[in-house]
Amino acid sequence: MMTEQEFDRKVEAMADQLGKKIEDTADRFDRAVTRKWERGRWFRRVARTVSFTAEAGLIAGACFLFRSGHRVWGAICFWLGIIALLFDLFRLLFLRRRP
Repeated sequence: MMTEQEFDRKVEAMADQLGKKIEDTADRFDRAVTRKWERGRWFRRVARTVSFTAEAGLIAGACFLFRSGHRVWGAICFWLGIIALLFDLFRLLFLRRRP
């Protein structure tokens, strides 16, 4: 039979192992995406297109929410879409890659 302290130690050890695996996987993913971003022109274009599409979707969704009476959620979606769009435009204008 396992004591409460042994159980706690085993649970802590399993949680530590899971946390380490998650962090390792996130690090590998981050390195892979960074490598693709730095080397792949098409990857950057696709990522930016997805970003602009998501922003447009937030703004369009806000219009739908306003019309259906959900004004607070509509305002949140609208402003999140506008802020994200402004940050993308700022990045395009001022943080361009130099050839």
